[in-house]
Amino acid sequence: MRYDLVAWIFFQSANKTDIVSIESAAESMKQMKQDFLFYKRAYEDSSQNALWSYMLEYFVQHYEKIAKEKLRTEVLDTQLKFSIRHYCYGSVGVTREWLLYDNTTSAEVVVEMMFNSMPKELYEVFL
Repeated sequence: MRYDLVAWIFFQSANKTDIVSIESAAESMKQMKQDFLFYKRAYEDSSQNALWSYMLEYFVQHYEKIAKEKLRTEVLDTQLKFSIRHYCYGSVGVTREWLLYDNTTSAEVVVEMMFNSMPKELYEVFL
């Protein structure tokens, strides 16, 4: 039950975010910082149903959906799917580190650095 609530709270915020917009993603991260205690507790949970697992799968599925729409295809090639998963792992990890340990870097700067670190083949699809 608790995990369903954590996931629901995350998805309420995530569904309002345009993940290929620097401004929208930065606003979402600012909101996470404002809800620091909730996300701190959720990130510290290392159980099977941890928040990072929900986040990772949400973002992978969302990026794959957007890629299929932009490329007008039903099937993504193996390399693109791998690049999406790789980028999402890194982004979720960086978000966690930023939220828990970085009190100096703004959300805008972190999001901009994440977008600048996007593999070329993803950048060409999403931006």
